[in-house]
Amino acid sequence: MTKAAGIIDKQELSMKQCIKCKQQLNEGCFYKDVSRKDGLTNWCKSCVKNHRKDYYQTYCEEIKIRCNAYFQKHRKEILPCMKAYSKIYIQKNYHRRAWSSMICRCTDIRHISHKNYGGRGITVCQRWLDSFEDFKKDMGERPSPEHSIDRINNNGNYEPSNCKWSTMKEQNSNKRVRGR
Repeated sequence: MTKAAGIIDKQELSMKQCIKCKQQLNEGCFYKDVSRKDGLTNWCKSCVKNHRKDYYQTYCEEIKIRCNAYFQKHRKEILPCMKAYSKIYIQKNYHRRAWSSMICRCTDIRHISHKNYGGRGITVCQRWLDSFEDFKKDMGERPSPEHSIDRINNNGNYEPSNCKWSTMKEQNSNKRVRGR
C-alpha cells in the first residue's frame, strides 16, 4: 500500500512469505488450504514437496523394516491366511471377469475379439445379460483354475444349455473350422 495515495498495490496483495524458507513469493506458489484465513498453506509448494520427499525417504524405509520384521516373526500364522485369501479372491473374481468378458466380446464393437463373437452373430442370453448372479448360478463353480468358459457349439450363443467349464486342451479340440 502506498502511503501517499492510500491505494493498495495489487502486487503486494498477491505476495506471501513462506514460514519455512522465509521467501516472499507469489500466492500461486502456495497450495490452497480452506482451513486457513488467507486460504493458502503456510509453506510454499517447493518446501512442501521437499518435506514430503524427506518424510517418505525417512519413514517409508522404517515402516518396511517393521512390516518385514513382523511378517518374519508371525510368518506361520500369516502365510496360510494369505494363501487361502488369495485363492478365494482369484476364484471369486474369475467368475465376474469371465461374465464381463463374455458380454464385451459379443456386444462391444471396439473389443479386439468382437469380430469372432458378436461380429459372427453370437449373443449372450438375456438372463445372463441382466444378472451376474444368474450366470454364476447356471454355470456353477469353476472346477479348477485351469478351466474357463466354453461354448459346446461354437456357432451357438452363450446360454446355459450351450456353455460349460473346459480346460484349454478341451477347448482346443472344440474349434470352428475356418476356410482358407
